[in-house]
Amino acid sequence: MRCVSYHVAVGNVHPVIVVPPHGAVPICAKAGGPIVDGVPTGIVQGTYYVRKVGPSSSGIVNATEWGPVIRRCTMHDRAALLAAISGVMQGPAEAAPQADEVIRTWHNAAHEAFLQDVANTPGAPPNLARWHWQFTYGITHQNDANIELNALQAELERAGNEVRDLVQTGWSMFHVFTRYGIAPVFSTDPAIGHGDHEFLTASMLRDPDLEPPEVSIGQDLWRVSPVGLATIVRDYWEDGLEWNQRLNFQSGTTFDPGLMVRSIAEGVRHARALAERFEGAMAVTFRLEWFGLEGRVTRIPDRMLWRDNVSQTDHCVANGTWPATTLTADWATVVAALVGPVARAFGIVRVVTSDWILRQAPSWIDGRR
Repeated sequence: MRCVSYHVAVGNVHPVIVVPPHGAVPICAKAGGPIVDGVPTGIVQGTYYVRKVGPSSSGIVNATEWGPVIRRCTMHDRAALLAAISGVMQGPAEAAPQADEVIRTWHNAAHEAFLQDVANTPGAPPNLARWHWQFTYGITHQNDANIELNALQAELERAGNEVRDLVQTGWSMFHVFTRYGIAPVFSTDPAIGHGDHEFLTASMLRDPDLEPPEVSIGQDLWRVSPVGLATIVRDYWEDGLEWNQRLNFQSGTTFDPGLMVRSIAEGVRHARALAERFEGAMAVTFRLEWFGLEGRVTRIPDRMLWRDNVSQTDHCVANGTWPATTLTADWATVVAALVGPVARAFGIVRVVTSDWILRQAPSWIDGRR
C-alpha cells in the first residue's frame, strides 16, 4: 500500500498524508519500530492497527475489533465482483444522442478557449496551436443530484488523490493548483450550451508569473462541471524543450505511445473517481482528439520499440461509451479502445492491447518508464 503526501496552504502550509483503503485484504505493519533498550517502540511488525477511542491507533486484540475490518473487506470484494458481472452483462454502452451532442459541444468550447489562450500568450511554444491533444468525458446519471458548486473543488482534489493508485506523476491531469493565476476559478461560457451554468476551470497559459523562456511543457487547460462533464487540453510532452535536449529530438517529430497510454489511463481513472461521486452513475462517454500527428515517429525514450512507425495522419478522433462499472472492472479495455485511432495511425494497434497496457501499469506508480 502506497501513501501519498502533499502540502496544502491554508494560512500556514500543512502536510497532508492520504492513506488509501486496504481493499479486499487488511494491511498489517510490514516492519516494527526502532528498538530502544531492547524493546520495540512505535509499531510492531505483523500487527493490524485500527482507530480506537481516544483517538488512537492500536493493534486489534479481540474478535469485536476484527468485525468492522472483515466487513469492509467483504464489501470491497462484493463491489468488485458486482462490477465485473455488470461489465460482462452490459458490454459497451451507447451514448444517447442528446448526451453525445452535449459532450461534443462542451469539448469544442474548451478547445476554442485553449486556442484563444495560445493566441493571447506572448512566447507560447511554437506550433502549440497545431500540436496538442484533448481528453473529454461526460457522466450519465439517473437523477439531478449534481455536485454542489461550493464542494466541486474539494471533490476534484479528492478524485485527484484517488487517481494516484494507478498513475503518479508530478503534474497530474485536472490538478488543482493553489497559486494565484493558475488556481482554478469558476467561469461561464455561452458556447457550452448551458446558458450561465458555472464550471471550474484552470489554464496554465494564463499564469502571470510565466516568462516566455519558461513556457515549455504542461500547458494544460481544463474544465470540470458539477453536472459531470470534464475536459482537458494538453500539449505533447514529447515536444518540451528539456525533453528534446535530453533525448536529442526535435519538437514535433516524435510520439511516445507509452506516455499517451498512461495519460489516457489516468483520464479514465479520473472519470471513474468523479462518477463515484454521482448517485446512480450509469455510463461514461469519452471523446478524444489529437492534432499535429503527421510525420511524427513513435519512440519510447531509452527503448528501440516502434522506432520506424510514422503517422501519415495529422488528426485523429476517438469516441466511446461504457457502463460506469466497466471503468473499474475492465478499465484497460476502455483505454485500448480510446487509444485505438491514434495507434492505427502509427500502425501499432496490434501492440497496444489491453494486456500490454496492464503490463505497463505497475511502472506508472513506481516511476519506471
